[in-house]
Amino acid sequence: FQNLSLLLLALVFLPLKLVISGNQCTDKCGGVSIQFPFYLRNSKLNHTAEYPPGFDLLCTENKKTLILELPNVPTKLAVRKIDYKSQQIQIYDPANCLPSQLLQLSSASISPFQFPSYDYAFKTRRNFSFFRCDSMSSSCPILFLSSYLDVIRFPEILSCTKVKDVLSANWMDQYSLYDPTVTIEWSKPDCKHCETQNQKCKWKNSTKVETECFVCSTNTTPTSTIVLIAAGMECPLILPHLSSTSVVVNL
Repeated sequence: FQNLSLLLLALVFLPLKLVISGNQCTDKCGGVSIQFPFYLRNSKLNHTAEYPPGFDLLCTENKKTLILELPNVPTKLAVRKIDYKSQQIQIYDPANCLPSQLLQLSSASISPFQFPSYDYAFKTRRNFSFFRCDSMSSSCPILFLSSYLDVIRFPEILSCTKVKDVLSANWMDQYSLYDPTVTIEWSKPDCKHCETQNQKCKWKNSTKVETECFVCSTNTTPTSTIVLIAAGMECPLILPHLSSTSVVVNL
C-alpha cells in the first residue's frame, strides 16, 4: 500500500494531464509508422476502409521488422522508413544480401511502386552485370559490377560466374555499397497534400480514385478512471487534486 500511495502522490505533482491515448488510423512496427495507403495484414486494428492492392505490409513476430512483399516479385524486403510527404520507401534486405534482391527486381514490375526518376543534366543510366561468387567468404554471394574499375576493387570476380546483364539500371543512383538500401516510391493514391496539413488520408466516398484528408480521432481515458482502477477505489480523496495534473501516455 505504501508503494501505491507514493505512485498516487507522484501523479499529483505531474504538470500535464494524464490520459491514455491511441487512434485507429496508424499502426507501428519496427519504429515505422503505418497508415493509408499502407496497412498491416496482422494488425489488431479493425481496417474497415478499403486499401489499394499491393500496399499490405507484414510485421514480424518480434515486432522489430516491417516486411514488404511486392505483388509481382517473389521476394521479401524490409522497410526502414516510409516518408508519406515524398511518398517514398527506403527498403533493404533483412538477410543482408540486397544485390540478390536487385537481381530479381532488375527486370520485374514492382507495381504499384517504381524507382524514383531523377532529372539530372549529367545523369546516365549505367549497365550492370551480376555475378555469383560461391567461393566468397561473404554471406552474400551476389556481386554486381558496372566497369573495369569494379574488377580492380573485386579481383575475386575472376573466379565467379556471370548470372545476368542488366541494361539501364534505374536504381543505382540510390544504392550505396556501405549502406545497402534502395528507395522506391508510389504516385497513387496521392496523399501528399494531407501530410502537409498534418492530416490523414483516405479514399473519398469509396471512389478508389480520389482521396480526401481528415483529422484522426483519438481515444482517451480520463485520469480519474485510471487512478480508480489502480487504487482499487481505496484513495478517493486524492482524485480532486488530479483534475489539474496529468501526463499523456501513447498506446
